[in-house]
Parts: sequence; C-alpha cells; structure tokens
Amino acid sequence: MKNRTMYKFRFYFPTFTNEKIKVEFDYMTSDGTTDPIKKTVECKKENNYYPCFIPVKNKDQLIAGITTILSEKKGEEDVVFSSSSMYVTVPQ
Repeated sequence: MKNRTMYKFRFYFPTFTNEKIKVEFDYMTSDGTTDPIKKTVECKKENNYYPCFIPVKNKDQLIAGITTILSEKKGEEDVVFSSSSMYVTVPQ
C-alpha cells in the first residue's frame, strides 16, 4: 500500500475458558474532502488483545468505528453478544 500509514488499534475483551471468540471492527475513514470509505476487519487474538490495522492516506484522516465481540461457549447453547463503540481522531 503505497503512501499509506497503518494505525493499530488494540481491543481487550475478557474471555472465559472454552469460548469461541470473533472480534470485528466496522469502521469509516475519510479526510473530509472525499466520500467516507466503509470497511470491516476481523481482529485476530494476539496475547490478551485483538489488534486491528487500519490503513489511512495521511495523518489528517479521521477514523470512526464500532468494535463487536461475538462469543459462543463450547458445550452449551448460550451465546453472549457484546458491542462497544468508539470515535478516534488520528493524532496531528
């Protein structure tokens, strides 16, 4: 990805033993002069966090998104849904 910067977001969700976890980050990014770009990325577990890498064209680009964790406990039919939202401004 030529002339782009990658921003790393790390999300933390406590988990229980035998849980199947999926963490997604639905986001929009824009520099204010063009239409927003909307994407979804799946965050893969790394130690105790779920990092997501978001490409931006320049340091003035804004990022807004919703992080969602979906979990299913093995051996039971319980499904736990949790969502968290945030607004992020790229540092200038």
